[in-house]
Amino acid sequence: MATIKQFFSSFFSVEPQERLKLLLLSVTYACIIGSYTITKDLRDTVFLSTVGAEYQPIAQMVAWVVFIIPLFLYAKLVDTLRRYQLLFGLALFYGLIGLAFAYFLSDASIGLLNTQQSVYRLFGWFFYFFIEGYLPFVVGAFWAFTNSISNQEAAKKNYGLLAAGSKIGGMATALFAMFVLSPKSAHHTILNDIFSHQILLLVASVLSLCVPCIVYLLIKRVPSSYLHGYEAAYKVEKDRIKKGENATGIWAGLNMLIRYPYVLGMFGILFFDEIMSRIIGFQRIWVAKTQSTSLVDLSMF
Repeated sequence: MATIKQFFSSFFSVEPQERLKLLLLSVTYACIIGSYTITKDLRDTVFLSTVGAEYQPIAQMVAWVVFIIPLFLYAKLVDTLRRYQLLFGLALFYGLIGLAFAYFLSDASIGLLNTQQSVYRLFGWFFYFFIEGYLPFVVGAFWAFTNSISNQEAAKKNYGLLAAGSKIGGMATALFAMFVLSPKSAHHTILNDIFSHQILLLVASVLSLCVPCIVYLLIKRVPSSYLHGYEAAYKVEKDRIKKGENATGIWAGLNMLIRYPYVLGMFGILFFDEIMSRIIGFQRIWVAKTQSTSLVDLSMF
């Protein structure tokens, strides 16, 4: 009870305009994490059902190569577009393409109705890479946008509440997914299983499409004085935009890794943590595969 009371007291101690910004950012982050919570496990189900579990480590390694060019393009877009425009566009892209994938899940030749696993099932590869890019691009764009409109004091007060909002979104969508996938009768058919997965991917896509709407509302309803972060950095960036100069380039990230040991250390921590997470995740996939007899069982696990 004390923790809940502290949470609400922290929320209501914020200025009304800052509170509105915090609320809309929290809902935005909840939608993003809620969408990813569903899709990251659907990614494994679709890939295992179309390509095969033995190719999952290869997909991970190939993904690192596949995203080299998109990451440089993303770096260029960061310099070209405003942060809210970047988040707006990426969330819209993932929402619309997600709807297309949801439709083709029931296709007899490329979708899940085709139960023959093959390394040549391109649908499984494309879906895997599509979902794999959600975390670095959409979540990365969200934090770039949030950091650009939050000063140091606001970050100290509000980022914990933002993280809490994401957890609520993740738990809510996970519980919803369990409800959709829970057995409704003793008789399961592959069509029913596929339809359940289509519903989940549809919901995840709609959540992603809600992000541009919330961001637009935030831009319109919150005064502009509350929509920039560090004053000095804001003024410098504004002057550079007027002059048509880029603050950074597509190689800025690599330059920072080389020039600043602190950044390289952070990269190392995240890199090796990700490797361990992927290894454990691969073991989890094999356990799920051996204990599952249907698509629903695999996703429920």
